[in-house]
Amino acid sequence: FEDEEKAFGFMSAMTKEHDLIFSRKVTHLATKIPRTSKLLSATARRSKGYAEIQLWRSREQKAASNNNALQLVARYDDHKVEDRWLSLPIQPETLEHESDATRVSFPKMPYQRGRIIDMASLSATDSKESGKRGDAVKKTGAISLVFSNTSDRAAFVSAVEGMTPETGGKKSPLDELMTSEFIS
Repeated sequence: FEDEEKAFGFMSAMTKEHDLIFSRKVTHLATKIPRTSKLLSATARRSKGYAEIQLWRSREQKAASNNNALQLVARYDDHKVEDRWLSLPIQPETLEHESDATRVSFPKMPYQRGRIIDMASLSATDSKESGKRGDAVKKTGAISLVFSNTSDRAAFVSAVEGMTPETGGKKSPLDELMTSEFIS
């Protein structure tokens, strides 16, 4: 896709209840917040590598202009990670961030891990840990995302808070994903 709007439209067509409103790569995704005094060393020890994150808004919620139905979906880039998908509902009022930092976090909350993503419900499923095909592993933990720059973090915060993020006319990581996984 040449522009982000068309890519988001294509992805949104895959699910009948949600619209994709944000998609970027993060340099780190953790289900426990790293210690701020040792952020770099803690990140290096626990990191599974880059992850693609997507923020989806419920179409019902969009019509009602209510920001309570957001779903965060993430996919780790590392193919060695068995349960590559993570999904969780988020509440905008729980978002924690600083304007000059690249990290955002959410407090302890339930999330799911799995090998695939169910596009109908936008939930991770088919976890290796569950032992049953089609089941997800349900866990609870604080979620921390580290973006590569403050502009990506600001766009994420804007999307969570219900404002339209600026794309800047650049290709999104979604374009790379679509090109690499469906063309090769």
